Amino acid sequence: MNLAIRLLIALGKAGHGLANFITSLSLATWLHSGDIEAITKWLRSSPQEQQQIIEHLPPLNAEEQALLDKFQQLMDTQYQAGVLHRYILTLPAGADEGY
Repeated sequence: MNLAIRLLIALGKAGHGLANFITSLSLATWLHSGDIEAITKWLRSSPQEQQQIIEHLPPLNAEEQALLDKFQQLMDTQYQAGVLHRYILTLPAGADEGY
């Protein structure tokens, strides 16, 4: 039992390290993408200015718009599933369930 707990803790730490590594790789890729001045301007600006910069991006073509719509639908479905999950956890256990 003690070995299983140690193994789970080690797997959690390894997963956390892997997530940090992937994040650092994506950040490095983003920083080396080319336009460093635009990236630093966006990072140093206020949230309102950041939103204005995002709003001035070129319009999406039909394929990109379809992908964005699908992504937004999937994110909405994921949020609704989370809300439903939290609601189910608040329900009382049945007579043949629980402790």
